[in-house]
This record gives sequence, structure tokens and C-alpha cells, in this order.
Amino acid sequence: MEWFNKRAGDAKKWHYGLTGAQLIATSAIPVINVFVHSVIASTILAFIATVATGFGQLWKHHEHWLRYRVTASALDALQTRYELRLPPFDGEDAHAKIIEEADRLLDREGANWTSAIRCAGKAAPVKALASDGDYS
Repeated sequence: MEWFNKRAGDAKKWHYGLTGAQLIATSAIPVINVFVHSVIASTILAFIATVATGFGQLWKHHEHWLRYRVTASALDALQTRYELRLPPFDGEDAHAKIIEEADRLLDREGANWTSAIRCAGKAAPVKALASDGDYS
């Protein structure tokens, strides 16, 4: 859960940073043109806006942010149900069931990433999640 929360936070920062750079650069172009009359300055701002937009589309931080948050929330809900001993975690095999359910969630997440990579035309091998807790 910590891993997904950290990745969601990182993706959110990148998304806001690139979107903010795009907004600031594009809105500054007319201001520069009115007050400074510099083709070079407005061209640099247009370049910054274009690069920020391109990287935002290429890296898809917004989509990753949402995907990580959904998985972290699902794991958090599982943990809450387990701690409160709500079904299906109300029996003697509660510990085994939460591991099974968490594995199912992580397998689905991995399948979603694999599908997204294949849809993007990048059918590269996907690294399996490590079982020792190192998911970098």
C-alpha cells in the first residue's frame, strides 16, 4: 500500500508540474508579446509549453496517478475489512484470505499494466512484482 501511495503522489506531482508549466508558459506568451515585444521570449515560452504538453501525454502521469490511487484504496479497504474481521476475514483462515485477496488485486494491477503496454504498441516484457517487498 505504501508503494502505491508513494507512486500516486509522485505521479500527481509530475502531472501538476507539467500542467502548471504548460499553463504558465502559454498564458505568458501574450503578456510577453504585449509588454516586451520579444519573439525570442515568446518562442521560448511556446517551446516550454509544447515540451510540457508532450511529456504529459507521453508519460501519462495523470492516468498513473489514478491507477495507483485505485489500487492503494482497494488494498486499504482490504486491510480495514481484515482488521475489523468482516467477511470474508471473519474466520480462522483470515490471514490466508487477506494474502489471497491482496495477491488477486496485485495480479489484476499487473495485468492492467501489461494490457496498457501492449495497447501502446510496446509489447516489452513486464517485470514481475518482487515477493520480498521491493517493488522498485
